[in-house]
Amino acid sequence: MQVNNEIEFERFNITVKSAMGGKFQLLFVNPKYDPTKRNSPKTITTRSVKDNDSASAVRRALGDFFWRGDIWGSDIEVTKLNTNDKFETAEGDAITQIVFQVRVKRSIPSASFAAA
Repeated sequence: MQVNNEIEFERFNITVKSAMGGKFQLLFVNPKYDPTKRNSPKTITTRSVKDNDSASAVRRALGDFFWRGDIWGSDIEVTKLNTNDKFETAEGDAITQIVFQVRVKRSIPSASFAAA
């Protein structure tokens, strides 16, 4: 018996060139925004994170958006890759950019991140 999961989860990359420990935040538009509801945010800004921080720190920052039960209520997986300009894995002085690969770990039946 073979069981294949046909669900493709949301995925996106955050690419940082020449990371030097500076901070950034991400601004997300709420695809489920409802102007008739008082507590429905139009946008959500994540907490600050360093551009060369760990995958777990970026995961916690993005959680400000994805973990909200009134929007996504989903966990996310973040992987950090040190790469060169050709997106090949690199080490030491050869690192020119950091790529944080983000994968939403839940199938979302309504408005998706990609649609937003």
